[in-house]
Order: sequence, then C-alpha cells, then structure tokens
Amino acid sequence: MVEAHETLSGIYRALGEKDKSADELKEVLRIKQQSRTAGQVPPFPTTSLLFADQPP
Repeated sequence: MVEAHETLSGIYRALGEKDKSADELKEVLRIKQQSRTAGQVPPFPTTSLLFADQPP
C-alpha cells in the first residue's frame, strides 16, 4: 500500500496537484506509523517457501 500511495503522490505532483500529492504523502506517513514494517515486509514471506530446506 505504501508504494501505491507514493506512486500516486508522484503522479499528482507531475500533474501540478500539489495539495493532492501532499495528502498522499500524509497517508504514507500514517501507514508507516501504523505499522513500522509496512514498507519492508514482502507480500509472501520466504519462510513459507514450498522447497525450503527444513528437516522432516
């Protein structure tokens, strides 16, 4: 979600919509504060890989 809001902010900025761009950046900050790892957690953790090397 963070990346989507950052992208949308950039689009608004490119279109000259500074207020909307700032609103999207505020949303990014809100999401990041809500979950400190929002921008760092992959959607599919590598710990649940099908062929992970784990003893039976």
